[in-house]
Amino acid sequence: MREFRFALLTIMIAAFLVGNVFAQYWFQFGARSGNSASFNNGARVEIQTITPQNLTRGSLGFWVGEILSNGAFIQAGYLIENATGNYPAICTESGCTNYEEIKAGDAEWFYEYFPPNSKNGFFGAIGPDGSAGANGTFHTYGFYSIGNTWYFTFDGKVIGNTDLGTSTSGAQVPAAFGELANTSTTSTYIKDVIFANLSVYKYGLWLPVSSGYAYIGYGVGSEKNLRNPYGVKELGNRVNYFAVGSGLPQPLNGTQLWTLGYYLNIKSQYGNLNSTTGYIAYSSAEISAPKYVYISPEARAVFNGWTGYGFGSYTGPLNSTTISIDSNVTEIANWKLEYLVNISSSYGSASGTGWYENGSTVYYSISSPIIYKNSTTRYVFLGWSNGNKNTSGKIIVNGPIDIKAIWAEEFLVYARTPYGNATGSGWYRNNTIIFLKVPKEIINQTPEERLAFYSWSNGNESPELTMLVNSPVNLSAIYREQYLVRLIGLNGDNEPINVELFDIDGEPTNGSVFLFANTTNKVDYVIYKGVKIMSGVQISADAPKTIDIPLHVYNVVISTKDIFGLSVNALAQLSFSNGSTIYTYTNGSLVLKNIPYGYVNGTISYFGISQHILLDNGAGASLTFFSAFDISIIAGVASAIGIAYYLAREHERKKLKKPPLQTQIN
Repeated sequence: MREFRFALLTIMIAAFLVGNVFAQYWFQFGARSGNSASFNNGARVEIQTITPQNLTRGSLGFWVGEILSNGAFIQAGYLIENATGNYPAICTESGCTNYEEIKAGDAEWFYEYFPPNSKNGFFGAIGPDGSAGANGTFHTYGFYSIGNTWYFTFDGKVIGNTDLGTSTSGAQVPAAFGELANTSTTSTYIKDVIFANLSVYKYGLWLPVSSGYAYIGYGVGSEKNLRNPYGVKELGNRVNYFAVGSGLPQPLNGTQLWTLGYYLNIKSQYGNLNSTTGYIAYSSAEISAPKYVYISPEARAVFNGWTGYGFGSYTGPLNSTTISIDSNVTEIANWKLEYLVNISSSYGSASGTGWYENGSTVYYSISSPIIYKNSTTRYVFLGWSNGNKNTSGKIIVNGPIDIKAIWAEEFLVYARTPYGNATGSGWYRNNTIIFLKVPKEIINQTPEERLAFYSWSNGNESPELTMLVNSPVNLSAIYREQYLVRLIGLNGDNEPINVELFDIDGEPTNGSVFLFANTTNKVDYVIYKGVKIMSGVQISADAPKTIDIPLHVYNVVISTKDIFGLSVNALAQLSFSNGSTIYTYTNGSLVLKNIPYGYVNGTISYFGISQHILLDNGAGASLTFFSAFDISIIAGVASAIGIAYYLAREHERKKLKKPPLQTQIN
């Protein structure tokens, strides 16, 4: 360890003592600060005043001092002289003034400095006799710079100042020593003197030094033949609290007496950063926090800076930085919550997706309310999944948000017609039922010729089309020529009969009908006399025409005669399969013409006698009745037979009227 150039003050002071001979030894014993105390702007220490010290040779001093960056030296403390005398109170480059009478054994504060590169001369001051306080009391001695001016203090009060050409110690560190100066013996017993709270002035603050190391040695220029008998000891494992004097241990120079440590306490709600770690005082420590801590896939904490408490702490936005542990430091990691906002759309593009701070406002929108897949398919915006029907909106973020654009698929329905505009063309949503209609079904050309709607291009023959839209629709209305056709029903004798209705391919007509040219049509049935008569005749037209339709009809003949074959006029009460009835007389023979196939049911009555008939599909009937004439003939014949029978009996009786008596008796 470098020897300190201390206590030259005692050489000067000794010159004022009569009969005193300069000694050759300056014994130093105490503690030197660790390197963390370098580049300071001052130093101070608390020193216990111990008097008297039974000093017979030299002078005894206890002080704090250090070499400055430019080689100057500075110190402050108290001293005890071995003889009473007048001592200069202050010495500068101009000389010494204001002598004070100092009594042997008393303790007085002092400060001393040596300008840069100074080899001779004392500069400094001594306080009044006993100014270091009563025995056993503690007092603080120190110095600090403002600019290049250094101020000396005793118990916090400035007792002097001087310009030393620098404001810092540079790489040098302070020391707190006891020193027996200007002596030639090791027999002086030095009572223990306690030092406490060795500190440096840095960052505008007084900071305890982080570590102290033992030093047992000699001052600059001292003889070294005698072993330094004085020691130093940390007291009670108390940090920065030690004693110097006789009978104390003499650890090797550089032996650590104490280490001052501080705790760095990191607090964080997120990221598992909470910790409390001990550091050597004034050392550096890195604090670091991630930029993001993901609480869930949709929520994260975003680092928002440190808030530091304690000397050397950091307050600011950097997530990673280095701090100086100049006291117990607490660093609080600040966070702000962000939530994932997902604005999605299956079509087009949606804006607004991203991470947003809790409580912020998100503005979201879609690029267009209509997105065309192609010329016949498109998607129409209906609204958002949160109920908003507008293409844009805003929402306050207080948690994860997932908003989807809702779309409807639409298909183009295009219906063309050569005559006007079809009803129903346009865009329709998928699975919509639509109605298409041509504007004109008939385009008349002549009374017997016209153009008529034939079908749609998809084959549907209805001019009013109902259909389910689940794909694009492109239809054309097809028109074809029609001719007027007149239909005439014929009976089995090829005679026209009055048909009420013709059914052609499921369409009823009264007999005049327009048919598409060159198509085959079928007469399914006709209605004649209220009866449905099946036909099946196929017809076609390539021009206006008349077409005969043979029908299944028949004539029914009902004959009524007496037993002699003579006609009788019977009453017929008949009903037919079409539900009609007739009441008529037969006049011997009833002919019913053009009866539809079916049944004839009824009764034929004559002369109080009724006969039932049931005729099917053209069958005839011949009925025989008793007439009055028949009865008269039968009666005449019966009468003649009776008369003849009577006459015959009478004749027979007369023949038997006179029998023999004997016979009659018998």
